[in-house]
Amino acid sequence: MLKLHREFSMKYVVDPGFSKMKSYNPRTGMESLLFTPISKASATQRAGRAGRTSAGKCYRLYTAFNYKNDLEESTVPEVQRTNLASVVGELTKAGRRMAEFPLDPMLSKMIVVSDKYKCSDEVISIAAMLSVGGSVFYRPKDKQVHADNARMNFHVGNVGDHIALLKVYSSWKETNYSTQWCYENYVQVRSMKRASDIREQLEGLVERVEIEIS
Repeated sequence: MLKLHREFSMKYVVDPGFSKMKSYNPRTGMESLLFTPISKASATQRAGRAGRTSAGKCYRLYTAFNYKNDLEESTVPEVQRTNLASVVGELTKAGRRMAEFPLDPMLSKMIVVSDKYKCSDEVISIAAMLSVGGSVFYRPKDKQVHADNARMNFHVGNVGDHIALLKVYSSWKETNYSTQWCYENYVQVRSMKRASDIREQLEGLVERVEIEIS
């Protein structure tokens, strides 16, 4: 029996000059997908997809000047764009537990170590608040002084930001997750709900790696 092989080819390719690329920011300790200019090598590869078996054309949505002056010769290797702490961490027993958490390695380590000091309940609340992204407070232009005073109330005792965030979450929990409490303390309702969802997920992961919530 004859087997027929049909090869399909794109005749036209539109190249915007950007791609989504995973990048690690050491200042924030977070990895994210960013729109990044492609390299000249990637541009050549994209153009090569047009008309492999017949005539084709690649339309580049950037100028020849951009190609010559703005694009790097080749793409930065992923190893240079990745937080290697997570890779190294997987080599240890603690690292294997850390790998269960979809967090920055420092936050994952904080949760794993909390088991030793019997403070995992507080630590997962802090980790959840830190994972929300952006400030949990808001500052209306017409009530800036009130908002600043409300925020400073969580720093009474000259505590650091992490303990202040724990105070915010604990106080909100004590009010049965009150929306009105958030308004009165100039706290973002959406951020708190997000933190609550993250904390619930972390509780499940903590149980999976056999860390006692205490």
